[in-house]
Amino acid sequence: MKSRRMNNWNSGALAGVLGAFFLQPFDVLKTYSIVSVKNQSGMATGCRLVLSKYGVLGLWRGVTAAVGRALIGSGLYFLLLEEFKFIAGSNNIMIMGMCSGLAKVSITILCQPISVIKVRMESPTCQIYSSLFNAVTTIYSTEGIKGFYRGIVPSVIKDVPYSTLGYAFYEKYIQIFSSLTFSDRKNPVVTLSAGVSAGFTATIITQPFDVIKTRIQLQNVNGGRYNNMLESMKTIYEEDGLSGFQRGLWPRIAKRFFSFPLVWTLYEQIKISI
Repeated sequence: MKSRRMNNWNSGALAGVLGAFFLQPFDVLKTYSIVSVKNQSGMATGCRLVLSKYGVLGLWRGVTAAVGRALIGSGLYFLLLEEFKFIAGSNNIMIMGMCSGLAKVSITILCQPISVIKVRMESPTCQIYSSLFNAVTTIYSTEGIKGFYRGIVPSVIKDVPYSTLGYAFYEKYIQIFSSLTFSDRKNPVVTLSAGVSAGFTATIITQPFDVIKTRIQLQNVNGGRYNNMLESMKTIYEEDGLSGFQRGLWPRIAKRFFSFPLVWTLYEQIKISI
C-alpha cells in the first residue's frame, strides 16, 4: 500500500514539475492576454512585449512558483485521485471524473496561496516582486492572509469542473483511441491523443472562470473593479462584452494542448517504469 502511494505521488510530482517548467511560457502569455488592454491582447503581441522587456527568460517569469505548485499540487492530486478511485472501486467514467474533481478541490484550496503568487510573478505588468520570498512577505504585509486567497471562488469553479470533465473525457478518449489503435494506455500514442482531446474539450468549457480568477488575483496590483466574482463578471462584460470571457483562450489552449497529454503520458509511463 505504501509503495503504491509513493509510486503515485512520485509519478505525479515528477510529471507535474516537468510540465510546469517547460510550458511556463504559455502561462505567461495567457496572463498577459487577460490583463492587457484589448487591442494589445494577442499572443504574438504579448510575446514581443515580454521578449523586449525581459528577454527570453521573461517567458519563464514565475517559474519558481509554478514548479513549487506543481511539486506539491500535482503529486498530491495524483495520490488523492488514485486513492479515491481505489475507494470507489468502479471503472465508471463519471465516477472516475468525480474522483478527479474531489482531488482537485482539495489541491486548489491548498495551493491557492502559491497560485496567487505565480499569477502575479508571471504577469508582464507586475514588477513589484523580486523573488518568491519577497512576494510572500509583500502580500502578507500589504494584504494579510486574505491576499493569498484572492480569486479562490472562481479558481474552484474553474479547476474542479476542468479536472472532473478533463479526466472523464480523458478516460473516454482512452477507450476510443485504444479501440482505433488496437492498443491500450501503455501505448504513449493512445495517452497523448487522449490527453490532447480531453485538454482541448475541458479548456473551452472552463475558460471564462480562468479570466475572472486572473483578474481578481491581479486586482491589487493592476487596479480595476475586480474585488469579487460578480463585480469582475460585470466589469469584464462592460469592457469587452462576451468576448472578454475568452481572453487568453489561445495561449491556454496551446498550453493544454501540450500539458494535459504531456503530464498524463509522463504519469502513465513513469508509473510503469518505477
